[in-house]
Amino acid sequence: MESYVTAGPIRGKFVDGELRYLKIGETEIIRRVFFAVRTKTWDTLTPRIKASSIKTRFGSFELTFEADCERGAAGYDSDGAYSWAAKVVGTDDGTITFTVTGIPQRDFETNRIGLCVLFGTPTVCGKRYQLKTPKGPRTGTFPTFVNAPLMFEPDFSELRYDNVTVSLSGDGLFSMEDQRNFADSSFKAYAVMPYPYPKLKTGEEHTQTITIRATGETRRTLQPASTTLKVGELVPGRVLPEIRQGSTGERNWFHGINHDREKAKAAESISFAYFPVEHLFDDDTCWENVPVITELAESARQFAPGKPIDLHHIALTLTHPRPAPEPRNASPLGAAWAAACLKYAALAGVRSTTFDMGPGYANRVLKALTPLAGQPIRQVRASGTGLVSVLGSPLVPTVDAFGVGESIIVLNKTSARQRANLEGLAAGAWTARELHGQTAAGTLPEPTAVRVSGGKTNLNLAPHEVRILTRTGQ
Repeated sequence: MESYVTAGPIRGKFVDGELRYLKIGETEIIRRVFFAVRTKTWDTLTPRIKASSIKTRFGSFELTFEADCERGAAGYDSDGAYSWAAKVVGTDDGTITFTVTGIPQRDFETNRIGLCVLFGTPTVCGKRYQLKTPKGPRTGTFPTFVNAPLMFEPDFSELRYDNVTVSLSGDGLFSMEDQRNFADSSFKAYAVMPYPYPKLKTGEEHTQTITIRATGETRRTLQPASTTLKVGELVPGRVLPEIRQGSTGERNWFHGINHDREKAKAAESISFAYFPVEHLFDDDTCWENVPVITELAESARQFAPGKPIDLHHIALTLTHPRPAPEPRNASPLGAAWAAACLKYAALAGVRSTTFDMGPGYANRVLKALTPLAGQPIRQVRASGTGLVSVLGSPLVPTVDAFGVGESIIVLNKTSARQRANLEGLAAGAWTARELHGQTAAGTLPEPTAVRVSGGKTNLNLAPHEVRILTRTGQ
């Protein structure tokens, strides 16, 4: 269950024990704040929220909840149990405190437990920050290109950038790493509770508190109930990459290539897997990490210029074992996600993509788009919200789109119907192929005529629909 919260100028949402998408106006200041319990194999256990209280009013909130991370919580035997209680308070002066007290319920092994803060790379890359450390103040810059050492800032208690300050009190210090190495579009500041890792003993309790302070103008505007999509210009030098399906080669991370750059320079091409659910695996994570494809490709070109780039093993499958296949690969969500991956792979100048999502709705979308490979990419820009909100626009976009040759591909990123107004269509006859969960995954619907007037048409998209509009004549 989602709850939308405000703390002075900050707005965000609370779901599954996490704060997500903290924004001031239209600018994201913090991607997420959450408490992570990792296993001895670095899997992240899913918390089971067993008691909660949510009190909200415009400008402030208070959340209290209890959670268990136990056997089966991540879909397999987690070799132990850990319980924690949290209190999250937001005040009207733009301050949020997130306090967690945790305790092992039995002896078990873990590599890390503690609070985490994610900074979204689209917002902070290239920005300067200031740190408080045990050895005194230090300054740095969020790297634009993916940092080769995973960790690039150890041992600090406070980070400040622009009008945002994040501080830690209680047990432990922050360290920060560039999670783009593992296909996440964020920098992660994490604080490790001082347990005797890797073996925890029953009953040892620790507490941590993260405080976020931010200033800015509060916007309270009523947004339209639909998204406007405007077809733009061709993107120079960018085409839809080759589309393949199947499982080929090793599931290697970008991290390995980034770590051994000399080997990458000597290779004929740069090839790495893309499965962006290594650290977190909720639906929001699936969507928020797709744009990192462009950052990975641009980073690779910095140390291996001129090399063609191939993506493989593109899927929502985890590296950690599960008792059953990842169901989203075969779902309408997986189909829309695959279309989004193709958009960003094209914008990144990727040569080829190999999807490993198996049979299902994604397979149908990929087959429909395969004939368009090699055709030029056109920008389609979105404005508006797709949802009515007195807090401003939605925290994340609900509709995405891009152009390929004579076609426009529009995708609904949500499990609800979305309306969109498509503008800037070229003159001529248009058809649309509607790919969604209301028709069988093995069926490819025939295109139907689209009414276009003055270069515009209105779309009513089914949940996770991918709609392919194509100009068929002058």
